[in-house]
Amino acid sequence: MNLSQNFQNMNKKLFLLPALLLGALLMFAPGCGEDDPCKDVECGSGVCIDGTCDCDLGFFTDNTGSCTVNAAGFYNVSENCSPAPYTIEVAAGATNSQLKIKGFWELFQADVNVDVSGSSLTIPRQEPDGDDYFVQGSGTWTVNASGKPVLSLTYTVSNESVTPIQSVTCTSTMTHQ
Repeated sequence: MNLSQNFQNMNKKLFLLPALLLGALLMFAPGCGEDDPCKDVECGSGVCIDGTCDCDLGFFTDNTGSCTVNAAGFYNVSENCSPAPYTIEVAAGATNSQLKIKGFWELFQADVNVDVSGSSLTIPRQEPDGDDYFVQGSGTWTVNASGKPVLSLTYTVSNESVTPIQSVTCTSTMTHQ
């Protein structure tokens, strides 16, 4: 064999090397859809990640795990701290695990932020209006027979501009209209 033939054979081998490597990789890689944990998962308003729905902003999973519960909208509020029912507005927060509530406690002017984890709700300690009135609390959310979200919260509002600090603890049920 002369040098030209050696060079030609080497080029053929180098040309075939990527194809052989790709074939070996495909042979040992799992088939598309065979072990895909999202194969049969319908997420509605969200995307499936590792078999679990990651919902779009303002949406939560229903009892099937699909992102079909839209938390945004107006809610009727019934609570032990208010003599009459009132209305709040719930909107999506900054992330898909947050809500913001307008008109919370009937007195806050700014939004109150609520963290959502599964069916648990947490109101982290915050001072919505910057006036020494703080709020914090926790609760849960469920879906009623009409498919509407219901937020059940227990929270404490404290006036920290006075000594001793004054506080009131409220229990409320907020039902989507």
